[in-house]
Amino acid sequence: LRVINALLVWAPGLLVAALAAAGAAAVLSRAAGARLPLALVLPVGLAATCALAALAAWVGLPGAAVVAVIAVLCVAGLLDLAPRIRGADPLGVAVVGLTLLVYLLAIATTGQATVGGYTTIGDPVIHLVGADQLLGSASRFAEQDGAFRTFFETYYENGYPAAGAALLGALSATTGQDPIHLLHPLISLAMAGTASAVWALLTPIVEHRVLRAGGALLAAFPQLTFNFAITASLKEMLAITFLAATAAAVVPVLRSDDPPTVRRLLPAAISAAATLGVVGVAGGIFLAPLALVVAVPLLRQQPVRRLATVIAPAILATVVLAAPTFVGLREYLEVSAVSLTTQTELGNLSGSLPLRQALGVWLGPDFRSSAQHWQSTRALGTLAGLLALVGLAALALRAARSRAAVPLLGWVLGTAIGAWITIDRGSPWADAKALVILGPAILALTGVGAAALPRFGRPPIAGLLVLLAVGAGVGGSAALAAREVGPVPSARYDELASINERFAGQGPMGVAEFEEYVRHVLRDVPVKLANDPFGGLVTGGTFGVTSDMDELELGGVESMRLLLVRPGGGASRPPSNFVRKWSGRYYEVWGRDDRLPVPRARLLLGTADTGGQAQPTCQQVRELTAGVAAGEELVVASRPVASSVPLRETELPVGWSVDPRDERLVRPYGGGRLELTLRGPAPNVPVAVWSEISASRTVTVTANGVRSELGPQELNPYASPTRLTTVRTDARGDVRLTLERPRKQPRAGWGNRRDRWGPVTVTVPDPLGVTTVRRVDPDDARALCRQTLDWIEIAPTR
Repeated sequence: LRVINALLVWAPGLLVAALAAAGAAAVLSRAAGARLPLALVLPVGLAATCALAALAAWVGLPGAAVVAVIAVLCVAGLLDLAPRIRGADPLGVAVVGLTLLVYLLAIATTGQATVGGYTTIGDPVIHLVGADQLLGSASRFAEQDGAFRTFFETYYENGYPAAGAALLGALSATTGQDPIHLLHPLISLAMAGTASAVWALLTPIVEHRVLRAGGALLAAFPQLTFNFAITASLKEMLAITFLAATAAAVVPVLRSDDPPTVRRLLPAAISAAATLGVVGVAGGIFLAPLALVVAVPLLRQQPVRRLATVIAPAILATVVLAAPTFVGLREYLEVSAVSLTTQTELGNLSGSLPLRQALGVWLGPDFRSSAQHWQSTRALGTLAGLLALVGLAALALRAARSRAAVPLLGWVLGTAIGAWITIDRGSPWADAKALVILGPAILALTGVGAAALPRFGRPPIAGLLVLLAVGAGVGGSAALAAREVGPVPSARYDELASINERFAGQGPMGVAEFEEYVRHVLRDVPVKLANDPFGGLVTGGTFGVTSDMDELELGGVESMRLLLVRPGGGASRPPSNFVRKWSGRYYEVWGRDDRLPVPRARLLLGTADTGGQAQPTCQQVRELTAGVAAGEELVVASRPVASSVPLRETELPVGWSVDPRDERLVRPYGGGRLELTLRGPAPNVPVAVWSEISASRTVTVTANGVRSELGPQELNPYASPTRLTTVRTDARGDVRLTLERPRKQPRAGWGNRRDRWGPVTVTVPDPLGVTTVRRVDPDDARALCRQTLDWIEIAPTR
């Protein structure tokens, strides 16, 4: 049911994007003077829609006009596609449909209708923020100073390629859905378009339909490409599709007996423009070799005339259609010159990726680390490489005899040369992106190579067998990668969305939790983030790790009107002049009460391991009291946290280990259970049990015999507490707790790498809400050194 629900959430975006692409292809066919082959409708139409969205964002087309244009394209697409679909090749349709389904299920089987890559990479937020502002749904409040505005200006006002985000925003405006529910469907549709474009490229070369289908399917699933797709790398996936579409759009021109014209090259030109739109001018290093190869057969007769009347105008049309890309070119080159060429720029990598990953086989859960099944990876990868070399030789010979084979050769050489230039001069992160784009071209060659092998009997037995072997390696790589996918948790995300709606325009709101998606989802509040490199709240914490509210500089906190708080466990109460305004399952919103005195200084106490509280030393109290001026007093916060147990002190199951980067955390591998006893405040009283847990699989929680479940996909940032259960203490005042993780399951998102379990804490329910805040005369401060406290403030006397 969760899978079906995810697919239903995605259905409107998929339908609109597909029909709009079909409509754009129909309009483009009329402009080109020739109907596009059915296999080119999706990839070329998607490219045209993307280029149109980029132009609309560039000229500032109103949202209502964008919706009207998309609606017209959808109607045109439906009318054009309905009568044509009957004549489609069933096997080709199956290839496209299967590609789309597999990519959708890679996330949908987690039960979350969001995007992958959570806790791994924050790049999807760039596309979401761009979609919000570019033709999207950001309100006027998003223009206020905050994380959303700063982030958008840093990227999109400095020349960051905007076409992909503009297309996402156009779909969001049309469907009324949050872009986070459209991003993965758009990526899946793009990869289905890649399979369709490769089918079109292979059609004049590979006669056997099964081998052609195999080559098209493999081209859509190289392991590195698949990994980037399920972590929501929109730019690279669209670039792959549009590069293949550019080459495939030339096939009908070269197969025709009519002389080529600028009109006939218009589909290729707009596909090339869309490529530039989604990856910037860097796409030129892939497009230029492709264009040179394709130009050769066009220039064999009347070279000067065709150069002047066909090729040069087609290139000019590409540049004009890609005009938005060149607007912020200088700023983009200045910024990207560092990030795309510096050898220390790793992105989310741990080091440079080996070139063999472009062969499409990597039998391991994470492409950034060594393959678990190394011998099989090497054998199947070598087979894919050899088959691709055979295919390249066969393709070169075929291109010398038939012009229809030239576009595929141009696509292969264009991606190979572009990847070589990038790897020679780019950063490791840029190199990885180049390998992502190269992989589909290499695996498309395996279909050509399989067709070139000797036949034994009527069916091409040898070709089918080697293609099946390579397919097993590619499919196995995708299956292992899918098990480690981490989707953005829908329930917590939806709660943030409700906060955005409730508190729109009432910010600024301070956020101590490291949650990059709040840049997008709380865009209308707006927010300031802790440890934010784009300008936010100052703290002594670390980027990528949630800070406690106590760690924020007091001046920065007091400049906020609202605070977003993750309660529970060792979380500290906000300053004394803030009161709780709203509470949900995961978050609380606190607001500054201007009637209460503003604290001047604070003494912070406790850590996560102590439940966020501690007894101050008498020396600490004396030093703080010495700073109290006339007209000031001490303000003290305390709350009934009973106990906190670090999991590292428990007996861990076999295979589980303490995280070497943070000894507070335990890394579970496979199934197992933990048993521990926590001390409550008193016998037979209700308590809440919390843990800094991030769990991809369902965790069974048993507390004093009461069983409940957490998850699955209860993923969280570092140092963010989650309520495990609420239960009554036993007659001794204890909570006997068992946490059990099931064994491995063949299911997407049920891997090991994202899971971590932190300290378990027992509190009274609603710990921050029942915090006691009292004012203490400085002369009575000595008694505080014997009390367990959250913090002590110096504030004006009321």
